[in-house]
Amino acid sequence: MDYLKSNTNNKKFNDSQFLNSLIDFSPLYFLSIWRDIPINQLSNHVPSKLISDLSKKFRYLVEITKFPYQCVLSSTYYLYMLSKKHPELKGYGSERNLMVMALMVTNKMLYDNTYSNKTWSEISDIPLDELNIMELEFCGVLDYNLNIDPKNYGIWENYMRTLVAKFESDSVKRLNYLKTSRGFIQENKLNTRQKIYNPPSPITPITPVDEYSSINRNRKHSVY
Repeated sequence: MDYLKSNTNNKKFNDSQFLNSLIDFSPLYFLSIWRDIPINQLSNHVPSKLISDLSKKFRYLVEITKFPYQCVLSSTYYLYMLSKKHPELKGYGSERNLMVMALMVTNKMLYDNTYSNKTWSEISDIPLDELNIMELEFCGVLDYNLNIDPKNYGIWENYMRTLVAKFESDSVKRLNYLKTSRGFIQENKLNTRQKIYNPPSPITPITPVDEYSSINRNRKHSVY
């Protein structure tokens, strides 16, 4: 697909930095849209072990397959479309399995030479027979409409870059705050479970510009 060569005017990070940040952000984003929970409230509703395990598995899969950021972006787009097309499914099933499916289908859509299902089974720890069934179900609920229009991809990339940049900014601000005596005392006083992977909500929630309105009109809450 042409968007493997996509360029954007919103490149605050270089590709390597963006990929690393996107790997950290994507599992949280998916948990947020799949469970209808703002990112800054995930730790109040989702077990920290699940968040940690999901994040580690996602990073492992992306790094072992050596996927570029375009593949990761496409996988998040599929997961978003899944939640939009079938909101009745949200909250059900294994988030880990869905993320594996999104990455696997992305791999097959973007490249002629792809990893076999047997390889995906080995690196994901999902039995091959189960993986094959999951693939059919995943593609089926998306009506096998897996081609991403380059224009939509460009909008999606800019949107995700905006969210990732905010995620990075909030994470740095939180770390700097916790280094102060006031921040340290307040953190212990509140006994909060919020960690670096779950940044505080920005004062002004991110509001996508008009070109993103079609992407977000069905959301019940801001991502943050």
